[in-house]
Amino acid sequence: MFFPRISIALALAGTILAIQPATAAVIFTENWSGHSTAGGAAGTNGWTGDNININSSANFGGSNVLDGNDNSGTIDDFAVIERNIGAFNGSGNVYTFSVDVFGQTSGNPSHNSSMGLGSSASAALNRAGVHWTVLYDKDSPGNTGYFFAAQGITGNGSAFEGIDEPFNQIETLQIVIDGNLGEVSGVYDFGAGLMETTHFSVSSAQIGAIDEVFGFTDFRSVNPGSPSASTPFGTTFSGAQWDNIVVSDDTPSIPEPGSLALMGIGVIGLGALRRASKRL
Repeated sequence: MFFPRISIALALAGTILAIQPATAAVIFTENWSGHSTAGGAAGTNGWTGDNININSSANFGGSNVLDGNDNSGTIDDFAVIERNIGAFNGSGNVYTFSVDVFGQTSGNPSHNSSMGLGSSASAALNRAGVHWTVLYDKDSPGNTGYFFAAQGITGNGSAFEGIDEPFNQIETLQIVIDGNLGEVSGVYDFGAGLMETTHFSVSSAQIGAIDEVFGFTDFRSVNPGSPSASTPFGTTFSGAQWDNIVVSDDTPSIPEPGSLALMGIGVIGLGALRRASKRL
């Protein structure tokens, strides 16, 4: 009876080791706690760009958020915010970008607000990246929703997907860039369980160009020089509040030789256990 017990122990050890998940390596986080609410995000914690507010938000329990409002009150264009996080590995890695967002339907108007990943080597607005956009007029006036946009990173003008969803509630949005499969996709849960967007093809060179967290808010108005007028679609949408940005490397870990040996012992133990059980 002693030998079967050893076999069981070895088998369990190997099996438990085999199912251990990979530990995500956090590359960058931002919750705006170190920023002043007296001005914009640029100039703190490595962020650069235009005047987008940092505000304390009751929507997030009083936490600081990146607000989709113009800090200066004079922008009649795209306001860009970006933060370099270092270049991604073009192949073999799996990266995840996660952010919490609260789409607003009141306050100073803007057309849309976006946050995601980009390349600092690309044009200012496109950034050859991939992002989630909060849209008030997603398909028609007043039709709120979210837009997953991967045209920049893929070079494919059709690499986007829109999802209808009410505003004025916190949503968690993710971007997954899989260098093993050569795919980029969006992940979200709007109450019906975890869902994924279409998976779009992306090359190792396109993944390797990503090196920053990038976002923008569109303050263009129908009356040039009056950014507090109405948006191009004539609706009132104050952009979005963004918080809890996390960028991580979720690449599955390759077991070390010692771990592989233990897994092998587990398999051997299972085999021995089966043989012993047949003799009983």
